[in-house]
Amino acid sequence: MKLSKIEFAAVLLTVLLAGITLGYILGRAPAAGTFEISAPELITRPSTPAPAPAPAPTPEPPPPGVSDTGDQPSNEPVFSGGPDDGETPGPEPVQYTPKPPPGGKINVNAAGLDELMQLPGVGPVIAQRILDERENGAFISAEDLLRVRGIGERTLENMKEYVTVE
Repeated sequence: MKLSKIEFAAVLLTVLLAGITLGYILGRAPAAGTFEISAPELITRPSTPAPAPAPAPTPEPPPPGVSDTGDQPSNEPVFSGGPDDGETPGPEPVQYTPKPPPGGKINVNAAGLDELMQLPGVGPVIAQRILDERENGAFISAEDLLRVRGIGERTLENMKEYVTVE
């Protein structure tokens, strides 16, 4: 029996495809959780002590005319550690207590870059994004700040009491 060139190519392609499929099935990685580690030194804990935590940042002095007697909320980070389980500590969570802007509420429809940076959670990048978004239309409510990339629900909640949209 003699095969034509097309029939020969079809048989060859079928055999090749069957070989690839069989190779895939036999050579694929085992299911998750069924692997072995043959070098036990990879899973032992090193005997070196954990690195010391970084020193706390130094607080900025209060602006002129503002008393730092404790009657206003502090802008210093509050560090909280977890239980000492002997493992290398990860980054510790930092909580900031927002400091109200010196002039009361800030009108996000009229404020400049420096004024916007006084809002909690707003640095130079977010302040510039607020200015850029304001060019697309005034903010009608504080919730409109969610249009700004980088301001989410949590950031908005932290700054809401210091914002006005007059």
